[in-house]
Amino acid sequence: MSQVISITIALILLLSSIGAFADAGREYQVERELERTNSADGRLVRLNAGGRSFVALHLPPQRAPARGAVLLLHDAWGNADSPEVVRPLRQGLARAGWETLALQLPPAYSGENAAGWIARNQRVGERIDTARQWLQTRELNDPVLVAPGASAALAIPYAATLRPNDLRALVLISSRATLTPAHREALVKNGLPMLDLVAGHDEPAVLDAALARVQSAAATNDTYLESRRLAGARPGFRNNDDALVTEIRAWLNANTKP
Repeated sequence: MSQVISITIALILLLSSIGAFADAGREYQVERELERTNSADGRLVRLNAGGRSFVALHLPPQRAPARGAVLLLHDAWGNADSPEVVRPLRQGLARAGWETLALQLPPAYSGENAAGWIARNQRVGERIDTARQWLQTRELNDPVLVAPGASAALAIPYAATLRPNDLRALVLISSRATLTPAHREALVKNGLPMLDLVAGHDEPAVLDAALARVQSAAATNDTYLESRRLAGARPGFRNNDDALVTEIRAWLNANTKP
């Protein structure tokens, strides 16, 4: 019996190693593409978290006075320079005086759904921690965290574990994530401003989830969560890049201290 258990454990470890190797291979391909396409559009920074290296795209503020730092995640099927949402924000907010750092997360498998990607990436907080530490070396101690799509389901529980003033604000974009009472209580306790932004013509599941978050916040007089719709915009905010940047920049200017 013990021999069977040992063999089973060995098989599980082998499959896990194969999966980790495949993950690293896919992420390496994404990194090479980022190196090829972004040599003149942001500095590729190599960081390390949990014994594994990863990259991020960095842009310094291009206008004075500097406002602070923005950490950008990407959706399950995106990357640190996705043309929808991520690239417009990392470039547009840098032009508006924010230092931006877009993190590369482990990419989704072919055919994988959002739930599977979220389940595999519960340690993404380690990458965010490393990125925050890197920003601290640049005297930027309380970044804004921006999480589009499925990454919001990782950003919310991560933010709920932090201390007051570890983050300046949390921005969710077109998210289907659930804001649990425990997470909401922790975020409110920290006084963390939150923007919940969706496209005016977003997917029904996204609009329903945003409404549920608003109703949940209203039930407890949560004044830190602000929900907005970008009128006329469609999923991915295609052809609405400037409006997306303007909306988020204006909200940050009104809800965060320089």
